[in-house]
Amino acid sequence: MCQKFERYQHMDTKIIELLKILPPIVACLVWDVIHKNITPETIELADKVTDDEWEQYEIVRCLAAGNPKHPPLEEAKVLVEMMAEDLVYQTA
Repeated sequence: MCQKFERYQHMDTKIIELLKILPPIVACLVWDVIHKNITPETIELADKVTDDEWEQYEIVRCLAAGNPKHPPLEEAKVLVEMMAEDLVYQTA
């Protein structure tokens, strides 16, 4: 049990809160970005979101436009950080 906690201890509380409120597919995409694991499947999954999610989340559009050979990891990480900061401001 302790090992599981330690494994995710590096994750900021605001990122965890963000994951809780996101739609499931978007949360999966964010999870892959956090763990630096953008694969061709991640990019394909970004194409499977609803139209509303496509419009609402820039991270989805970023990943969907990505090249599997050179995934947009740095850009995606910045977008996740911005999403987490927005959450902090919304709840403050």
